[in-house]
Amino acid sequence: MQCPERFRGQSGKVYGFRKADGGPGWRRQPGLALLAAVDGYGWRIIRIVEIPGIADDVGPIRARREAARYGAETLLVLDEPDASRRRAIRADLEAGLSPLWRDDSLSLAA
Repeated sequence: MQCPERFRGQSGKVYGFRKADGGPGWRRQPGLALLAAVDGYGWRIIRIVEIPGIADDVGPIRARREAARYGAETLLVLDEPDASRRRAIRADLEAGLSPLWRDDSLSLAA
C-alpha cells in the first residue's frame, strides 16, 4: 500500500490521494483526480476532475490531456462513490488549492 499524498481544502479538511499510473484503470472507480505537476515548492495543481466511474466516459481522458499541456505529469486519485460528496470535496479543494483550471468548461481560471 502506498502512502497517500494529502491535500487540505479551504474548510481545513485533509484528503488523501494515491498516485495512479496512466493506464485505463484510474478512471474505472468513481472519485476525484488531481492532475498535478511538481515545482520548486511542492505540488502545483493544474486541474481537479470528477471521475464518474463509467468506463466509456472520455471526459477524464480529455481533462488529463489538456492538463498535460500545462505540465501535469502526475495523476493522484481519491476514490469516492457518492456523487454529491465528490462535488463537495471538489469544491472544497478548488477553493483551497487554486488550480489552474476551475471547472469543466476548459477555460483558464482568472
